[in-house]
Amino acid sequence: MVMKVNGLIFILVSIVTTVSLAQGYDSYKSKWFTDISEASLYPDRVFQLDLSKQNLKEVPAEIAYFKNIEALKLSDNKIKTLDGVLRNLKNLEFVELSGNKLTHFDFNELYGSRHEITEIYMRDNYLSEIDTSINILSNLSILNLGNNRIKQIEPSVQIPELRYLYLDINRLTCIPDLIQSSTALRVLNLNNNQIEKLILNYPLHTFESINVGDNPCDSLVIGEGFDRVETMILDWLDISPDIQFPSRVKTLSLEHCNLNAVPESIYSLRKLKELSLLYNNLSALEISSDWKKMEKLWVGGNPLPPENLEKLISSDIDVKLGLNTNN
Repeated sequence: MVMKVNGLIFILVSIVTTVSLAQGYDSYKSKWFTDISEASLYPDRVFQLDLSKQNLKEVPAEIAYFKNIEALKLSDNKIKTLDGVLRNLKNLEFVELSGNKLTHFDFNELYGSRHEITEIYMRDNYLSEIDTSINILSNLSILNLGNNRIKQIEPSVQIPELRYLYLDINRLTCIPDLIQSSTALRVLNLNNNQIEKLILNYPLHTFESINVGDNPCDSLVIGEGFDRVETMILDWLDISPDIQFPSRVKTLSLEHCNLNAVPESIYSLRKLKELSLLYNNLSALEISSDWKKMEKLWVGGNPLPPENLEKLISSDIDVKLGLNTNN
């Protein structure tokens, strides 16, 4: 009898101990380590590590031993290369390398996690091109490469699961072939590049938001493949008065577009909620009867006569005369 009781006590203690350990283990899954020395004390319990703004010139070698790490932030340091530190990690899903001194990036540096990584952020670096090594990232969904010096994305680059692509403030002269092969792409930002022809005519029907403003564009074409777009930013482009906008557009920005008149197709956008026409040459603007869902209208910086402004302001729409801080 005593042996049975002792056995039962042992089982209960084991269960309690196991549960306690599991709970303790789970508590580390939500913890962001911010000190490499502390993290090194618990290498198997580091799931999230944030070493941003620590004046690092290289990736700490200790990270290679954090075999369970899923999220890594190394932004705003002085890192030029990864030196193979992350190559054998197998569980990385999120990598933040923005604000460093990267001039070239071989995505084989992330080879061990090539099927796990879904998000990569490398804004504010000095990258000049993206090569086909990125093709190993089979589940990459978000790629943010804004504010680099990218002139080329190799034509053979393919990221089939890509949904969000940010290439703003770079040096691209044409739309990358990558976009046509990214059949799941929803958000595209090509703002502030050197693209002269914006032929948006891909039969993908997946786009929800595009920003192609501030390019030296002499030709803008919006094809049927963009029929589901809800947000369009076309600032600083020369917009044709007979341009046709997708019928589902809810947010449309046409700032600094040298418009002398509002393109007719805008007046028939029934789902439009926000429209920015800041700093054009409009001398007349009417409220369309189809703008039943319109909430905000930016009209500042146009030579609209006082009576026209008064009529706009007296409408049910929130008319703004100042800057549009949404873009």
